[in-house]
Amino acid sequence: MASRRNELSAYTFARRRTVAAFLQPSGGGNVDDAPKALRAVVPSLVLGAVAIAAFGAYGMLKPSAPKGWQGANDVIVDKETTTRYVMLGGQLHPVLNIASARLLLSGNSGVEYIEDSALNAPGVSHGVTVGIPYAPDSLPSATDAATPKTWAACDRSDATSGDPVGQKLFVLGGSEAGAVGGQGRLSPHQALYVQTPENSYLVDSSGVAHQLETNGDSGQTLADAAFGLSYGKPQQVTDAWLATLQQGDAISLPRADIPGYGTPYSGQSVGYSGAKIGDLLQATDPSGNVMHYVLLQDGPHRISDFARGLVAALHNSTQEQSVGQFNMAGANQLAPFESTKNWPQDSVTQANNGVSGNAMAACAVYGGGMGQSGAQLGVWVGQNFPVNKNSGSAGVYVTPGTGMLLQAVSGQGGSGQVYLLTDTGLRYPVQMNSDGNSGSTSGGTSGSTSGGTSGSNGGASGGSSAGAAGGAAGGAAGAGAGSGQNDTAAARLGYGQVQPLPVPGSFAGMVPSGPMLSKDAAETPQGS
Repeated sequence: MASRRNELSAYTFARRRTVAAFLQPSGGGNVDDAPKALRAVVPSLVLGAVAIAAFGAYGMLKPSAPKGWQGANDVIVDKETTTRYVMLGGQLHPVLNIASARLLLSGNSGVEYIEDSALNAPGVSHGVTVGIPYAPDSLPSATDAATPKTWAACDRSDATSGDPVGQKLFVLGGSEAGAVGGQGRLSPHQALYVQTPENSYLVDSSGVAHQLETNGDSGQTLADAAFGLSYGKPQQVTDAWLATLQQGDAISLPRADIPGYGTPYSGQSVGYSGAKIGDLLQATDPSGNVMHYVLLQDGPHRISDFARGLVAALHNSTQEQSVGQFNMAGANQLAPFESTKNWPQDSVTQANNGVSGNAMAACAVYGGGMGQSGAQLGVWVGQNFPVNKNSGSAGVYVTPGTGMLLQAVSGQGGSGQVYLLTDTGLRYPVQMNSDGNSGSTSGGTSGSTSGGTSGSNGGASGGSSAGAAGGAAGGAAGAGAGSGQNDTAAARLGYGQVQPLPVPGSFAGMVPSGPMLSKDAAETPQGS
């Protein structure tokens, strides 16, 4: 039986082995000299306490808001709740949206994120909520607002009269601008055959609509003459869509423009006997090009391929009399036949003849160019709308993240109301002068746009705030910088250096209108 001494020795040996398993002994091999755990723990605790104290001191010394934040020209955002504020007259006012906040500050305003504790400190006075209901909460950059966009007003329908017509306006920027190009874009040899409840039209590739006037002739005969034998049924469109196009000269069989049609020709010889007024002639020039003419009372006149098809319909024949080029020498001194009318020059085929069995989308396209006769347009046609996405309002698609500062114009341009278009699918009238009134960039017409369908009012107008804002009005006046053009609503929104881009009123009018963006409207208290 082990003695007490043996038991103590065994216990001591077991303890030393256990300690040696966790702690590395010293080089002398004596396990009792191994480092003690407490020697490592105590310094760690001391360092942790120092770090905590340092962070605490940093938090006490570092302010929760930058110095002078209450007087800065900034939109103030609560870091915790993301509520937007503006400082007006020494009071912190919640603001409905970012557009209202910008309007209450001077130009080139910034954004400052402040701790909630600083905003609700005892020394900070709070005022009522101000702003413009339904004003935009996201604004396009100044660069994007100054960049032209591609506008496409589209009707999607078939040839069945009385069926509903789907209508949508597309304002396309960036890579989406090419959606109304390519194969769907009409060439000079193509045209649309469309019909409203009242009339039928030929729409050429430059976006000009020509009414097809039968004048007692068969409508089928006129359509056959205008489009050729491959034409189909007309596509049903709305008057609003037709208004986005330029209105050209009506097209009819030109019997009235050929005095004495069918009677013998008695002028200078044209190289064959039995010539009659209205005859179609052709001659080959020295370069081998075939030239076409129509014989009028004063001699042969050059004629375009399109007009030649109309005259051929009068003859009920496309046959032409071949003559020598020398017999046509006098034609160079005479104006081409129907040269005063803006009809197509080339013969055309119907680009939307598929509407006989399926719906198709026909789009009037405006890319931002203005010519001597007005907006430079194009035409696109496809089986579906050019973009199959949803953004903006129900009838308007705007490429997300884009917008523009536009001026609704008529004719060749000039004055007109200025709007801010955002990707909400609304256009907001913008005050362009500093007297509190909305105005055009040229001091001319304002308000209504011509030729288009008026969009529904998209929200409550800010209205007048006379006497309602109290101290807020005075604060906003103090926050404004200067006067004149630097203190306009456009400048406060960040568009002081942006020239509004012209957009035909018929296109702009298809966008629903939002509230007026002005400093006075932004000062209006809400919920009082």
